[in-house]
Amino acid sequence: MPKIPITMPQLGESMAEATIVSIKVQPGDKVSADQEIIEVETDKAVMGVTTPCAGEIAKIDAEVKGTYAVGIVLGYVEASEADAARFQKRARQATKNEVDEEIPGREEESAKGVKAQNGSGSHFHVDEAGLPQVAAGSYAEQAGGWPGPAGRNGAG
Repeated sequence: MPKIPITMPQLGESMAEATIVSIKVQPGDKVSADQEIIEVETDKAVMGVTTPCAGEIAKIDAEVKGTYAVGIVLGYVEASEADAARFQKRARQATKNEVDEEIPGREEESAKGVKAQNGSGSHFHVDEAGLPQVAAGSYAEQAGGWPGPAGRNGAG
């Protein structure tokens, strides 16, 4: 039977870690999908960590009063092949949707492809024919020498 990890979820925008308040299950307990199995406390509230899919608790690595970062594996659920496949499919779809929401226009960009770049690494095209021309030579050559102190040139 495949083991599916139970990870510390991102329960709030600014949440980086949470402290385990209680563990409601033991290894060997049968659980259903989205069953609350661990209570965690963040800076603002006490919330629950749920199971990713139905199955049997294989192992709980987390300890009460332990503080864990978002994404850390807290334990494992042994799931049937069918439940594990559904979980994997749902997890991949959720990740793809999150990326599409984070980057507006991502789907359109990937669908039409990226247009040819101008060689500078920029995605913008500049029509150089419309730009003003700069005369050749340095400023000193054009002005008849470098400017000197203001007093030397008659300024007072």
